[in-house]
Amino acid sequence: MKTSIRNHGGGIPSRYVHHQREVQPGEPLALERGVLKWYEVFRRGEEPAGDLDATARAAVTDIVRSESFPLQYGVGFVILHHSTASDYLIACCWHQIQELWHAILVRPADGSADFRQEWPSQTSASFCVWEMAPMWHERNAWERYLNSSRDDDAMRAYLTDQLTGST
Repeated sequence: MKTSIRNHGGGIPSRYVHHQREVQPGEPLALERGVLKWYEVFRRGEEPAGDLDATARAAVTDIVRSESFPLQYGVGFVILHHSTASDYLIACCWHQIQELWHAILVRPADGSADFRQEWPSQTSASFCVWEMAPMWHERNAWERYLNSSRDDDAMRAYLTDQLTGST
């Protein structure tokens, strides 16, 4: 007897309509301990409100200053995802050469509360399909840097290598 894969969790509701989101690079966040490349992810026509960028940058600055964020090589990136119900702030840094470490902060999309840090657990969400696009780009950019001469020019090339477009 054949069992449908839909009986095992593969059945996405038919009412779901997938859409693209925009990925836009922003100004890097320069801090005492390093520089974080900046991305904004949003649905076309639903660009984040003006105060979201400043609020998100302040929240990331606080995380990095806490010393619990291992900015070992002084570089990383941030993904600010403005979604329908929530704003997601994902601060990432390269650690132990090839490991990507992150902190995830969330707030309601209407800005009615501050960003709060989410701690990963065995059952927590990590990244959505749209956030994975800049993450994959950054993985490739970091690997290009690791395979380079790793001098100042190579670091400048890494810091200016950013994804833009639809995902």
